[in-house]
Amino acid sequence: MEAYEIRLELLKMAKDLLMEDWRLRHEALQNVYSQRRDMAMSREYNQVLVDYPELPSMPSSIDINNLATEFNTFVSKRG
Repeated sequence: MEAYEIRLELLKMAKDLLMEDWRLRHEALQNVYSQRRDMAMSREYNQVLVDYPELPSMPSSIDINNLATEFNTFVSKRG
């Protein structure tokens, strides 16, 4: 495998990992919001408004590059 192919694979791995983490955090926040909203809409809670959570921002190209660089540093270590 050529060096550029390895770097490309590391970038893909970093992107996939960061996007999966973002998706899981995003989904968890939405689930919590939905549960709180449903509770608030029930008769027991008198329809109190529930604020929508601030969702995490998507990973940037800088985030992806930084993680890929960390991967490359780890892989490149000898001994």
